[in-house]
Amino acid sequence: MSNTTLVYVNPKFTDQEDFRDLFNLHFNNDFINSVLDKDDKYWLDSNIKSNEEVDLQSVLGKNELEKIMNDKTHNYSVAKHMDMWRLSLKKNDSFESFRKKLKENFFNGFQVKYKGCFYYNGDGYMGWHTNCEAPGRRLYMTWNSSDKSYFMWHDGEMINNFKEPAGWSFKLFDINKCSENKTWHSVYAGAERISIGMQIS
Repeated sequence: MSNTTLVYVNPKFTDQEDFRDLFNLHFNNDFINSVLDKDDKYWLDSNIKSNEEVDLQSVLGKNELEKIMNDKTHNYSVAKHMDMWRLSLKKNDSFESFRKKLKENFFNGFQVKYKGCFYYNGDGYMGWHTNCEAPGRRLYMTWNSSDKSYFMWHDGEMINNFKEPAGWSFKLFDINKCSENKTWHSVYAGAERISIGMQIS
């Protein structure tokens, strides 16, 4: 098992015409506006927020990451600090169709399911975590209202920062088991942000 975590930003298959056609059919402006308008079709009315007030620079910083990486009592599969809203696409026929076609056309032979679908307001975040209790490949399809959000990960040696553009972007990476070299990552949403996660295992 490599000690290096690789995150593929806008992997090649997401530029293919058949993927773009499939994606744009489902995740269009109507979908974005429905989420921003808090449509009951997608909103679970569930704000997931830390009980304590936090300093974001500290929570998302290097010192915090080093501290929890050295904590052998927790695996941090779920972030300790966060502020976002949970979305649900599982019961929507259109998005079930997208999931099935994504599996058939791009990940045939694998299990593909929605995992980690969230809305962040203009100052939302998810602290450092590993998702190690749900290992496998993870595809994140992310929309931002402007280019003020960041996805951060530790590659085994250093922290990497990806400044997410306005509009849609894509990330593909492996989530390792808790017994392996963990995949540490975090999010800061400086803009309205919609994140649609797909677990591939």
